[in-house]
Amino acid sequence: KADDSPILGLTWFNHLPTTALYGASPTGNVGYVRYNHHHAAAGYQDEGVIIKHCRTSTFKHLSSISINSTDDYFMTSGFVPDVALFDTTTGGMIGLLTDIHSHFINILRFANHSPHIFATSSFDHTCKIWDLRLPNHTNNNSSSSTLRPSSSIPVFTAYTGCLNV
Repeated sequence: KADDSPILGLTWFNHLPTTALYGASPTGNVGYVRYNHHHAAAGYQDEGVIIKHCRTSTFKHLSSISINSTDDYFMTSGFVPDVALFDTTTGGMIGLLTDIHSHFINILRFANHSPHIFATSSFDHTCKIWDLRLPNHTNNNSSSSTLRPSSSIPVFTAYTGCLNV
């Protein structure tokens, strides 16, 4: 059992095809699940098929989770106007972008082939595209190249004009 709360976010690693990240709400628990395809092919049911799960982070009111194309980072969003960036190796939070929308974020997704580009969609009737490489998203005081989101200026904003975002 991965969590006592409903699992609302699920994303597969791109380079580890039997490993996924899950996110539960309202607890905000995020964890890894590893699937054993050999046991599944042999006809095992639940026991042995999921061979590992561990909680790594939390993001309260989570509704969406996405991993980037290089499997280095994952992000979470939820029933808040914020998103969080995490390191997949340590599970630790790298940074938090706060109030990037004026209403709850419905979903966020990393781009398929650009590891620093992601998009958000909100109940504020907007979709926004973000680039974590931009200076306004990194901590310029840091001597490392680690991404540390610090502000919230999107690369592009599309106003949908309706609630169907």
